[in-house]
Amino acid sequence: MNGRIWSMKVGDQVLRIGLNLLNQVPRAAGGIGTYARELILALRKTDPDIELIAFMNVEMHSALDELPWPGIEKAVRIPVQGLKASRIFGEQVLLPISARRNNIDVLHSLGTTAPIRAGIPHVVTLHDITWVFHPDTLSRRASMYLNWLIPRLARNASHIITDTEAAKRDIVSELKLESERIDVVYLGHGQSIGENITAEDVLRDKFGLGDRPVVLFVSGKRPHKNLLRLLDAFSRLDHEPAPVLVLPGTGEESYEQSLENRASELGIKERVKFFGWIEEADLEGLYQTATCFVFPS
Repeated sequence: MNGRIWSMKVGDQVLRIGLNLLNQVPRAAGGIGTYARELILALRKTDPDIELIAFMNVEMHSALDELPWPGIEKAVRIPVQGLKASRIFGEQVLLPISARRNNIDVLHSLGTTAPIRAGIPHVVTLHDITWVFHPDTLSRRASMYLNWLIPRLARNASHIITDTEAAKRDIVSELKLESERIDVVYLGHGQSIGENITAEDVLRDKFGLGDRPVVLFVSGKRPHKNLLRLLDAFSRLDHEPAPVLVLPGTGEESYEQSLENRASELGIKERVKFFGWIEEADLEGLYQTATCFVFPS
């Protein structure tokens, strides 16, 4: 990361990093949640002396006893809900105030949305700008909000992080930002093999997979993930025994219903397993169990 912004000390003082986790919702955050959790652990490993202060919505703060976030010294409750419109007020008004009250040296917003003006050095992880090219991935209201918000916060952020060179090109082109203000930091791996993984026989019984080959797709269920095409392709597989397609991930109920309807039309409904959020140990076990992983986004 750019040393002008991200150093582990401010003078002789240990750096106090504020983490904007207002968009995290228990058992619903998906890949962005994994990114945040793994980054916190990596920061703690990089420098055990840094102070990590997390700013959380009421759902996340209330779930800390059940779903703790290791590596965080302090969790600050912002009185908003992660999936409600009130989060906008919390992120734009309450978060900057709370960050300054907690003497934060640099604020890192980990999940695309962020304060337009943080009032302190501010790093934003902008994973992508998919909605610009695929507006049907979000509701009209959400798409309008992001189209208004993201250019403004990106111009005012001290620095931007994104996941891929392709995303960086899109951000530079569409948001008219200087390339040198954006760093590409590739996503890392998850757990090491052998750590907290559900055994294959347990998974096959739990999810009704039998002894068939498993094709695994892990993502939010949204149109731009190309799931309808995946179902069409899966229906053409000619293999004995017939494989099963496993689809964990959250999404809008209406879209998931359209996927189930398509699976029925193709005659593969009994071989397509739709799941919502699943425990991390089960997910890691599914990766180990799967014959192949597919990602047609």
